[in-house]
Amino acid sequence: YKGNSFAAEVQYTDNVIPKMTSNASPSGKVSASSVYPSIAYQPWLAFNHSISSYEGWSMDESIKAGWLEYEFTEERCITKYTITSRARFASNEFPKNWTFEAWDKNSSVWVTLDTRTDITNWGSGEKKEFTFSNTNTYTRYRINITENCGYTCTAIGELEMMESVITEVPAPINLVATDGDSKVSLTWNVVEGATSYSVKRAGTSGGPYTAIATVSVNSYDDLTVKNGTTYYYVVSAIKSGNESNNSTEASATPIATNIAGNAVLEITLN
Repeated sequence: YKGNSFAAEVQYTDNVIPKMTSNASPSGKVSASSVYPSIAYQPWLAFNHSISSYEGWSMDESIKAGWLEYEFTEERCITKYTITSRARFASNEFPKNWTFEAWDKNSSVWVTLDTRTDITNWGSGEKKEFTFSNTNTYTRYRINITENCGYTCTAIGELEMMESVITEVPAPINLVATDGDSKVSLTWNVVEGATSYSVKRAGTSGGPYTAIATVSVNSYDDLTVKNGTTYYYVVSAIKSGNESNNSTEASATPIATNIAGNAVLEITLN
């Protein structure tokens, strides 16, 4: 697998599993731990984008625990899945406790991405949605059911999988730098949803910039400056773990003032 970034406050794609017409068509591969001996209960029918009275995957008679897997043709970073019950069936045939897992081919182990317990009260043809944090990509994902709601065997009408959509965080605007005595005061517009801001400074216009503070409000007083030196600033916003681009640059030159607030005039006597 390989790393991939995602936003905690996210939107999701549509189902990324194609409409399956068999366990291997049109792409990818469907498999299961057991199958009820009927053409209406084959594993791929849980991935055919359809819910009907009978169709869907069902384990063999008297089997309540087992797994249903879909293998992609390329690595995916799944962060959401949905389970839909079959229509017109008893609610106790559906999963109650399970883990949602991915196959780590480097370590040759199944990695648990999500764990659910006591999921009951399934309605006829009801879809339940589940999200979780994941930053890695895999080709193989499965639901591994350990207990159903009490029926003699376990069934699923439809299983969907989604990826996160990374949304860009807007950069702060209207950054203003105001000089003071051994101080530069910065203000900028609030970025909606931002939880913090990174304040960065440079000694030359255009950087490179060094982060000097992280603040939760849209202002900052830089007290680590020297009078008579020009400083250049940018600010970025941080939202749900994502950082925006830098704002436009602002600069200021702090200058010493006397008690009355006027600039100090230095006189050299010869």
